[in-house]
Amino acid sequence: MDKGYIESAGSIATACWERTITLRKILIDPIVNSQTHTDHQELKRTPWTVKSMVSDILKHEHKINDIPNQHPFEEKNFYMQYTFLSNIKHGNPFTISYLNRPGYSFNEELFKFKSNDSFEDKDLKIYIKMLVIDNALDALIDYSREFRTKYDFLLDLRQQFNHLISSIELQAPTIMLTTPEEVTQEYLDYLTELDKHRRF
Repeated sequence: MDKGYIESAGSIATACWERTITLRKILIDPIVNSQTHTDHQELKRTPWTVKSMVSDILKHEHKINDIPNQHPFEEKNFYMQYTFLSNIKHGNPFTISYLNRPGYSFNEELFKFKSNDSFEDKDLKIYIKMLVIDNALDALIDYSREFRTKYDFLLDLRQQFNHLISSIELQAPTIMLTTPEEVTQEYLDYLTELDKHRRF
């Protein structure tokens, strides 16, 4: 990522994100879910979809933290992380052209493996790193809650990291803009409203 190979780093980031989500799903009910994960016979997938794992994780998180209500779009926002990373991993042409930023590159060819370490990509790199670190920290907390007696320092770290995230001024990657056909008009209106209050 630091050397500018955003697509390659994004693929690794996607794999890390998927593994931490799977771990968090297993830790909701370690004995039952680990057995399901071990015994399943799906050749190309886990026994659960990413969407269902995200949903189960959020429900469990609200339950253990005694949070009565869930924001209507909380699950969609969480799943959007996966959508964004998957676009990089699977070589979506629009994503590739965006990440290679031909307007800022000496090399105008879009479909070529090359480093693109431009200043304009700084926010994008930070954002991808944050997605991985953020979920990895939550997975570590879930693991420690199940198998360790002392993990208060991780909860403190979680609070510090939340504060750090909220204080970082990032320009949201343009790739995240979408259409009503992809996400429904209601969700697009919500994203548009968020976009009005972004920090630059």
